[in-house]
Amino acid sequence: DGSQIAFLSNRQDEKELRFHLLPVDGGEARPVGPSLKGEVGRFLFSPDERYIYYSFRAADEPVKGPKGEPEPPPFREIDRLLYRLDGSGWRPADSFNLCRLDLGRGTAKKLTDDRFENADFALAADGAVLFYLSCHREDPDRDAEYVDLFRLPASGGRAKMLPTPAGPKWALSADPTGRFLAWFGHGHPDDPAGRSPRLWLYE
Repeated sequence: DGSQIAFLSNRQDEKELRFHLLPVDGGEARPVGPSLKGEVGRFLFSPDERYIYYSFRAADEPVKGPKGEPEPPPFREIDRLLYRLDGSGWRPADSFNLCRLDLGRGTAKKLTDDRFENADFALAADGAVLFYLSCHREDPDRDAEYVDLFRLPASGGRAKMLPTPAGPKWALSADPTGRFLAWFGHGHPDDPAGRSPRLWLYE
């Protein structure tokens, strides 16, 4: 109903994030849900404002030295082509997965649990279904242009891949009327030169 704002802050602990709720007419923000050690991608209120859906990737546990202080690991096992990125550093072992925070109970539930990057998602207008974009190829780094669309019950369960043209997809959005999904992308995943993105609608 637009009565509160959700945001992330590390005000309780600079090494951990927590969701906070702030009344739009003023007042003090209150923390809700567990502490998060890692990176939060997108997050959305459910239409009834009972839940916050978000994508999350856990940070690696720090290596501690003889005195208990964090220090760089003595070695790293590299098993991904994109193991390090400018601006974000070393890629953690975890991948982005979808989660649901129950604002009444303050508990979080993991809705997907796999090795693929499930960060770009949208919530259906009625709040019953999540749609998300993800590359589920054997090598998702080398074949990153092959992104598929998935449908998942908002309470969790088995995800279903929906038929869409092959190619990169991003900026997924759900139509408020519940009729369409929209994203940017193109249908030429094997073109090394790339293509200009187009707006796609899925009915």
